[in-house]
Amino acid sequence: MVMKGAVITSKGIESTAAVEIKELTGANCKIEESCAIFDIKKLNDLCLLCYKSQSADRVMYLVGSFSFSNFFSDLESFIKKTVFDKWIAKLKKFKTECIRTGSHDFKSTDVEKEFTEIIGKKGFKLDNSDYKIIFLIYIIGEKCYIGIDFAGFELNKRSYKVYLHPNSCRGTIAYALLRESGFKPSEILL
Repeated sequence: MVMKGAVITSKGIESTAAVEIKELTGANCKIEESCAIFDIKKLNDLCLLCYKSQSADRVMYLVGSFSFSNFFSDLESFIKKTVFDKWIAKLKKFKTECIRTGSHDFKSTDVEKEFTEIIGKKGFKLDNSDYKIIFLIYIIGEKCYIGIDFAGFELNKRSYKVYLHPNSCRGTIAYALLRESGFKPSEILL
């Protein structure tokens, strides 16, 4: 069975993220809107991306994806045919997080609640305080990606920035701009 990974990134810098993923893990990427999908040989590749990637907002083990016309019925069908036991059989406690981009007739909290209820029917328990695993649901337009969040937080936040100014440039976008400009570490940037 081929394992898949996904990196969620800012719209427009997907190809930069794909180049970075190739450099760090050796994997070729399929570029989709605001994300890059790739095969992984071992889970450590995802850990490496969490630690070293400068273009990723989120890194996840991709359980699967689907296009939808009626989101909640399509979500339920997807969950029923997907095996989640591998991830939560021993741990039992999980958290659900949804990131949604685009215009939809539902909210992220609605998605989190529905996912939790359907998974709960399989005998697993939501626990927002003592969870061991985060299911990340990423919805962009009419496409939904479901996976295991490997970092547990947004990777685009830089630890050296205590306060983010509304006009400051996100670290992932600054990285992509430098990569695309052809800037080399031996050069000087002012």
